[in-house]
Amino acid sequence: MMDKGMFGHLKKQLKREIIKTILFYALCLIIFITGVIYFGTRNNLMTVVAAVGCLPAGKSTVSVIMYLKAGRCSEIVHDAVSAFKCDDCTLYDLYLTGYKKNFQLSCVVVADKHILALSEDAGISCREGEEHIGSILDRNSIHGFLVKIFTDQNKFTDRIGQLCGPGKEPKTDEEVKHILKNISL
Repeated sequence: MMDKGMFGHLKKQLKREIIKTILFYALCLIIFITGVIYFGTRNNLMTVVAAVGCLPAGKSTVSVIMYLKAGRCSEIVHDAVSAFKCDDCTLYDLYLTGYKKNFQLSCVVVADKHILALSEDAGISCREGEEHIGSILDRNSIHGFLVKIFTDQNKFTDRIGQLCGPGKEPKTDEEVKHILKNISL
């Protein structure tokens, strides 16, 4: 089972959602066609059941669209961050859903009261993303974390090296990681 925050999570979840959506629509179609064949008309209870079945199918379609929209962590970034051996502190493929905007974060490192994130989305508003994460932490009574979102991979990996470099054993905060997973797709 691939949990949120693991590398490749969004890609795997997209495949699951597509299969689930196809199955929902196929089930609705089978119920509708069976009702028409059995009763000889579409004016029957099975048509109502098929129509109501389109509600979860529609919800699943929205999920597919969201997963298609979400950016993923590239292999290059994954390999660069994996070299630091700070897997306990690292989350990948997070797509944070905010009130006004969504924020694609390829990689997030939670270590020693720091939340460092890299976004491969050129259009991201780093400041708004940092404020969004900070406000979520404040609402959960978690204070004292420095939140920084990078768009430059070199600056991001340099900062990780300062926190998680050789000879350093950073402490992660599982509660913060749990919150970040909960506010992401």
